[in-house]
Amino acid sequence: MSSCNTNGTTTTASMWQQSGPTYQRPLGPSEIAFIPASADGTGDMFLHLTPTSFMQPDRVALAWAILRARHPTLASRVVSESLSVLMKQVHCPANVSEAIKEAKPSLTFNGASEQELFDAHMDGPRVLTESRLSHLTIATPTVSSSGTNPRSYDLFIAAPHFIGDEGPSTRTLGAPLSLEAQLPQPKARFQRAAHAVSLQLCQARKIGAPTLPRESKGERKTALREISLDEEKTAWVLKKQGRGSQRLQCDLRFGGDGLGSDSTIASTRSPLLVPKSLLMSAGRQARAKGNPPPYSEIVPSRAPSTALCGISLIGNLDRTYIHEEYAPSVELLTVTTASRLRPAGFLLLAHTFRAKLWFHLVWDQNCFEAGTVERFWEALPEMLGKINLDTNSDSAAMSSQLQVVGVVAFYMIAALVMVMGNKMVLNDAPDLPLILMLLQNLSTVGLLTLTSKLTDKVQLPQIEMRTAKQLAPLLIIDVAGFVFSTLCLRDVEATFFQHLLTVNVVQIARSLVLPFTIIVSAIHTRRHPSTMVIVAASIVTVGFFVGVSPFNLRTMPRPMGLVYGFLSSLSIAVHTVVLKGSLPIVGGSVTQLSYWCKLSTAFALGALSLINGEAVRFVSLLSSGTWDWRVFLWGNLVTGIFGFLISIAGILSVKVTSPVTHIFSSSARSVIQTLLGVKLFHDTLSGNRIASLAIIVSGTLLYTWVKSRRTSDEWQEKQEATPDIEAQRLLQWDDEKNAAGVSEREKALVSVVGEKA
Repeated sequence: MSSCNTNGTTTTASMWQQSGPTYQRPLGPSEIAFIPASADGTGDMFLHLTPTSFMQPDRVALAWAILRARHPTLASRVVSESLSVLMKQVHCPANVSEAIKEAKPSLTFNGASEQELFDAHMDGPRVLTESRLSHLTIATPTVSSSGTNPRSYDLFIAAPHFIGDEGPSTRTLGAPLSLEAQLPQPKARFQRAAHAVSLQLCQARKIGAPTLPRESKGERKTALREISLDEEKTAWVLKKQGRGSQRLQCDLRFGGDGLGSDSTIASTRSPLLVPKSLLMSAGRQARAKGNPPPYSEIVPSRAPSTALCGISLIGNLDRTYIHEEYAPSVELLTVTTASRLRPAGFLLLAHTFRAKLWFHLVWDQNCFEAGTVERFWEALPEMLGKINLDTNSDSAAMSSQLQVVGVVAFYMIAALVMVMGNKMVLNDAPDLPLILMLLQNLSTVGLLTLTSKLTDKVQLPQIEMRTAKQLAPLLIIDVAGFVFSTLCLRDVEATFFQHLLTVNVVQIARSLVLPFTIIVSAIHTRRHPSTMVIVAASIVTVGFFVGVSPFNLRTMPRPMGLVYGFLSSLSIAVHTVVLKGSLPIVGGSVTQLSYWCKLSTAFALGALSLINGEAVRFVSLLSSGTWDWRVFLWGNLVTGIFGFLISIAGILSVKVTSPVTHIFSSSARSVIQTLLGVKLFHDTLSGNRIASLAIIVSGTLLYTWVKSRRTSDEWQEKQEATPDIEAQRLLQWDDEKNAAGVSEREKALVSVVGEKA
């Protein structure tokens, strides 16, 4: 008995061992995990092809024997004494006749229709066994045609799920190792422990999604639906995916993640992908054997969660079936793939074939309420339509850019009117800043309530504890910003505060907000900003520092005032980043998130106004009879309306751009705000303030230019710099296979084909 190793990283236990004409190796963890479920065929895949050609049984049997020789897994069998001892065994035929004889039991010719083939595989008796891991069915046409007309055949290939995990054949034996045996194994104990902790933390972050109601009504009955995009739309979608300006992200998304989303793409490039995959396969193997997991539970287990459906993104099958390499008389018409489901199964598949993007949906009809999945399927074309499948890519890109410009302009105009109104009111009542903001927040809550009564497009959130707990970080940070702003106002001289060019009283020490936002955003998203973005932010920050240089102050601010200003700036930065991540909690609704924020802030402002005595001063002014309250009233009316608009515009700005872009736009707005103050309120401009405005504008223009330079060529360079790990592995497998060439028994069978042809 001899053994073979191919990559130097696998252990002896995972190698193929030869005994005469038979080769065998232990099953890998992923393969073992499928064994228990495979008893009734769960996970058995099928591939349905419909070529147009003539097929003779003898020629098909010979071709099937060649395929089994080139892909030994198709000809393999599982030899088992128990789940603890499972071996994959391949018998090498001595000659061509023996190869054809062994191939024929896994080959069937019949006259079944496409639907009959599907029903038999998905719901009928299992055609695969431990001694037959592949089966080919050729469905011949029932109505004869003339010899000159093409005839349509259905090719139906069935195989268990795990045979696709092995990759290329080894160079010596022509037989593939298990997937896990080809991956690098962690050697140090600390590495293994760190990987286990990382996996458990990752799993703990996963939550369930909305599901369709299930109720078993009998034996499994599987249904299939399919839909495709035309070639023009498919080409546009794939082109936009490659350029990166818009990925295929339909509205089938829960918890903020969708098909092809940034988090999904980032996970495929993670250096922890391989060790996590190894641990997950080991865990599946342990569950299949009924053993405890291979690592200690470090993170407490959470309540079990469920998924709406399984998703299988197969990729571009035009790279697998190269149509130009087929004979002129052979044309592949369609390809359908799916797996045999468990009871109550629900699976969505997607692939590209013949330059079209195809979607397939399979589900157990006897476990869902009548019409439920059908309505989901009918809504899928509408959701796909929301991908913005505009065949004119330039107009689509222009539309996206105009949307960003419109939202940012709306936010800046509303904020400028808000600031000018606040300044007018505070000039009349300088001792009532908290009361002013309290009334503005209550106005926003009231206007949102009124708007929800007038139109169904605005819906108020349900005030419930579960949502409040999820939004707690955002609400706490929001209130903390107001607290630190108030404390800073108390401890910092008023003239020093005015030099900071703030939008409102919560934006203390503006010069620190932008760098804080970049740092917090980088930590939160785990993405490093580009060098040019950092340069632009540094220029803007320097501009703010130039504008706040306290050359003319009679006294320096108190140290605690600077500390509170520092904490206020940090709160604004964290709030801007957390705001974007909180939108999925309220279903992406800007109005609902605004309602939550304004309501919680109103409570905080009310408490602060009572604590610092501002509420008492307000009541005293109202009862004094000497205060002209009309300016305060009209100012609050205007600022209340625009406060409502800016609460919507601010969240929209963060939603359609990014936290960093939002702060840059705020910096540009502060420049316009200062110029309007000079025009309307006769504010003075010192030399350092003029220099500050020029520097801030320069940094903002640089950032705008940097963002506009994200062209398709740069995106492609970025994609090449961080390739998809799985795609890279597949290409590596292809290179290894091409370098290895064909084995001796493949050459023998190919030569026989040539002789018979």
